[in-house]
Amino acid sequence: ATWAALMAYVREGGNLLLTGPVDRDENWQPRNRLGQLGVSARTATLDYRTTTIEMGAESVDASYSAPAQRALETLEIEGGRSYLEVKPGKGTIFLVASPVELAESPQATAAVYRHVLTAIGIEPGFEVHDLPSGILVRPQVFKDAVLYLLVSESSADQAIDIRDKLSGANLKLNVPASRTKLVLLDRGTGAVLAQYDGPEWPME
Repeated sequence: ATWAALMAYVREGGNLLLTGPVDRDENWQPRNRLGQLGVSARTATLDYRTTTIEMGAESVDASYSAPAQRALETLEIEGGRSYLEVKPGKGTIFLVASPVELAESPQATAAVYRHVLTAIGIEPGFEVHDLPSGILVRPQVFKDAVLYLLVSESSADQAIDIRDKLSGANLKLNVPASRTKLVLLDRGTGAVLAQYDGPEWPME
């Protein structure tokens, strides 16, 4: 039922990113889902250390640990393709052969997601000048303000330098290790209205 709902969403103009095999149902029984979309592919053991995902002019490398190679599966798409766009109806399915979210580095996942978001016209609400990989940034836009949530998953303090596109504010901040930070900006002027340094996590 979930797969049918996703396909209905895509046929009506939605966009869907699939990474790795999807031809099993909730009971682990085989289903010819990709074949029904006109894609010739089969599920195979992920028995390689590194793969290159070719997305148009962009190439992304993803590496997998030895335990991952023993446990994970990948797609073998006809023609040896690592990336494919399928258009069933009004929308688009972006198909990546390997399960990039389970690669050793998050950089491969970020690159794939960024490619897809750009393809469908979604751009982040901020420009990055300096943003370490261990920092999550999430802006939330309100009527008169923009609230930034900054979450550190790093073992060390990290400095960030980003610019909010809506207000024009430049945020050059230090995010303490394993801490959260909230910054509230005036939407019109970019002035910092309030800041909050959250407790160290995980909390007891």
